[in-house]
Amino acid sequence: MSIDTSTPLTRTEWNEDIIQRINDLCLSPDAGCDPVSLLAKVGTKHKWSMTDIQEAQDKLLEICPDNEFPDIPIKWEYGDIIVPLENAIAHGWCGCTEPPGPTYYDWGIWNPTVLEARKGPAASSSETICGTYYYTFSGAWYPEVDNNPTWTIINAKRVIINNQQTIYLDTAQAIWVIEDEITVLESAISLLNSQILSLESTRDTACVIPASAACVAALAALALKETELAVKEAELAVKEAELAAAIVVRDAARVAWDGAAIASWAAWGSLELRYPTDVHPLRDLFPEMSEPWGDFFEDTRSWDRGKWYYYYRIDAGSQRTVTGRFSPGGHPYYSGSVSYVWFLNLTCKQTTTVTTCDCDCFAWQISPTHCCGGSTVEPNCCSGITCDFTWDWVFGVAQNIWSSCAPSNDYYRDCSNMSSYTLNFKVEHSTEYTR
Repeated sequence: MSIDTSTPLTRTEWNEDIIQRINDLCLSPDAGCDPVSLLAKVGTKHKWSMTDIQEAQDKLLEICPDNEFPDIPIKWEYGDIIVPLENAIAHGWCGCTEPPGPTYYDWGIWNPTVLEARKGPAASSSETICGTYYYTFSGAWYPEVDNNPTWTIINAKRVIINNQQTIYLDTAQAIWVIEDEITVLESAISLLNSQILSLESTRDTACVIPASAACVAALAALALKETELAVKEAELAVKEAELAAAIVVRDAARVAWDGAAIASWAAWGSLELRYPTDVHPLRDLFPEMSEPWGDFFEDTRSWDRGKWYYYYRIDAGSQRTVTGRFSPGGHPYYSGSVSYVWFLNLTCKQTTTVTTCDCDCFAWQISPTHCCGGSTVEPNCCSGITCDFTWDWVFGVAQNIWSSCAPSNDYYRDCSNMSSYTLNFKVEHSTEYTR
């Protein structure tokens, strides 16, 4: 219905054109906002006042903080009050941000990689009765890594995170209790101030005749309310001091939680891998993440913090999930111990061994064929090695005066128990909110 601006505002016009339209907005927020409580409609004998206007303005400010209203004058016209209300109703909701959906990452399948890596020193030798074997090994040598100091840091930070999380959450909830107590006290103080103003007016009237019974009664009533006010103000001061102290504790826990999360994440990322073909998912694959939620939690009392999920499947097995969280300042951290977060064994080590030998065969060994692969006297001498011999009669005995064995190659590939990994990742975002 439309309002007749030439006549005083009626109860029906206020209820149906103003209140009902505001309530329709209350129940139908834009995406990203929640419905808000409704305004009560006025009754048949309601005396319309500036309080009604103020309540309507406050509700429209709750729907959209960008709305602006002029001060309510004692004497007002349609354009002073109703037009700003109608403009705000037409403007509707604002500041509604639809929560972002999760972000997904598909990292595909990771297969083992062959790496030239020797098992020990680059060369070695061994003595036999037939001569000396010489071995050379291909590939680089990758020494063992010592991650024990890093694990000490990770474990220490895990304890700090758990402790500070408990302190932070417990203190935040205690703050809410104190804030509610302060709200009750402020309401009581506001009421007492109103009562005192009324009693002061009564006193001024009654004490026109000093020392009259009415004056004495008015003064006593006023003194009682002023005493009540002083008590409530003292209680409020105590609660405000408690609130300030609790905020210090909460904020300190928040800072410590954030710091421990940052240090822990850095420690996880610094865990060393022995072979360059292995993969460190947290360091090399995880995205940069920042999902602050503390302000939202503190101001709205609503638990809405993000999470991250790391999914991995070994060969054709079932998918497994590792879950991590964010500190109040939005820093990711992980409190578990699943090794696949930081280490995927993808190195299939390959080594080529080149073997040579010196074969020394003498007359008492009957024949050169008995050495360097012979099967009659020394079947294990220079096994698998092709040897060339030069021999002659020495002092009437057939003697080997020189032998040379050609190198042989032996390939060793350590691919036992190697697996492939299918990797995915998801980030559930915290509510976008700025204090």
